Amino acid sequence: MRVALNEQWTLATDHPASSYGQPVLINEDGEPVGPGDLLLDEGGGVVLAADLVSRLAQHADLDADGRAMVARFCDLLQ
Repeated sequence: MRVALNEQWTLATDHPASSYGQPVLINEDGEPVGPGDLLLDEGGGVVLAADLVSRLAQHADLDADGRAMVARFCDLLQ
């Protein structure tokens, strides 16, 4: 399953880096990112991937499955 968060980022459970149904964040180049990975944000700062997903999900048109995937990705840090 794939859920597009915007034109650059997609959550996926069908990527080889995903395991046991845990989603990974995929960038536009197809590179996987885990929830604890650090990313550069638009302002040149650093953000956790889980925080980026939470922020992007607020503006994405997600169905119940998409919201559940966002929750699973973000809950991996807890």
